[in-house]
Amino acid sequence: TVKVTKKGDALPTITNKGTLSVGGELIAGTTTSDTDYLQITGSGIIQATGNGKIDLDTSTKAIKITLNLNGGTGVEETVITQHVAKDGGKTNYTLPNPTKSGCTLKNWTGSDGETYQRGAKVEVSADITLIAQWTKNNTGGNRPGNSGGSSDGGDSSSGSSVSVSSASNGRVTASPSSAGKGDTVTLTVKPNTGYELDTLTVKDSKGNTVAVTKVSDTRYTFTMPDGKVTVTPVFVKAQGQQPVTPSLSFTDVPAGAYYSDAVAWAVEQGITTGTSASTFSPEDPCTRGQIVTFLWRAAGSPDVSGSTPFADVAAEAYYAKAVAWAVEQNITTGTSATTFSPDAVCTRGQTVTFLHRFAGTPAAGGTNSFADLTPGAYYADAVQWAVENGITEGTGANTFSPDARCTRGQIVTFLYRDMA
Repeated sequence: TVKVTKKGDALPTITNKGTLSVGGELIAGTTTSDTDYLQITGSGIIQATGNGKIDLDTSTKAIKITLNLNGGTGVEETVITQHVAKDGGKTNYTLPNPTKSGCTLKNWTGSDGETYQRGAKVEVSADITLIAQWTKNNTGGNRPGNSGGSSDGGDSSSGSSVSVSSASNGRVTASPSSAGKGDTVTLTVKPNTGYELDTLTVKDSKGNTVAVTKVSDTRYTFTMPDGKVTVTPVFVKAQGQQPVTPSLSFTDVPAGAYYSDAVAWAVEQGITTGTSASTFSPEDPCTRGQIVTFLWRAAGSPDVSGSTPFADVAAEAYYAKAVAWAVEQNITTGTSATTFSPDAVCTRGQTVTFLHRFAGTPAAGGTNSFADLTPGAYYADAVQWAVENGITEGTGANTFSPDARCTRGQIVTFLYRDMA
């Protein structure tokens, strides 16, 4: 109870065990005793009740929203406290749009393991930390494309690379895939069925270990040092579980076909269900909508906030969430600023580029040995990486055929060799 001497007393800056309710507003604080009278100070007007007392409301709880601008500016409050009902109370918080020189705000990653679009309204029921994720502005002119005019060429980000080493029985993706000193990098962990993460090591260019913070079982963060880093995950069998042995029931996937194990694995992992209950259609061309859906499912079908900027991606389309996720993760930039071309056939060059970006754009050594790869082509590094990691051997001794269509059988085989 707060002692009030008369109607019209000044509104206090007050401390108490619960909260003071004044005209629907909630003011939080603490005190040392339930029986203490609290001194009223400050400015404003308080309306006393008839008996000159105001009861403290202890049925609410405070929720703290902490914003990590990750080098950005332009937001006055970075720690926001809101009050909700103690039992099951929620509040909505609209994310701000900070700025950072030379960068564009891509999205926010939360300590709840979710990713939120800039300007999104976040429903909060517990304390949460939200980290701004930035992409470096492209200052190198137009993005390269392929011979078909696709804009899914160059990576618009700059800074030092975040290379993720390939691992057996799981994968880790980094966002962003290149970052400046002091930026926060988020690592998303996806073990294969029956496995779990054992260790996750980040080292800088000098071999020094970089501290990693666990946000959730599937998400970790670290602060980018000066220079490139290498991320090395190790997965082990989960205790009490055994890896699932794939099975296959498609009549058009013969035993012994180069893609048979890959198709069985993709079905077991929930990446594909086939084109019908009994067919997979391995020789059919794979569309851009299908390939990003495969990748999205391989990442665990994460939730996304907002929609895509593409006019040709309907909100109800099966690939809508996958495309939005792929844009968030810098896996694709579309075929133009407003189109994704979901029904266009995905080329071999586009496919390995998607996979390369999905893996965090790891560096590749050596040189390409394929005569049909144009030096500096958007897919050149991706092809070299894919060859080094046994994902593809090309279509001939010295050809990769980057502009040839990629079939469903080829794409799940690429995924299988990269992830299984």
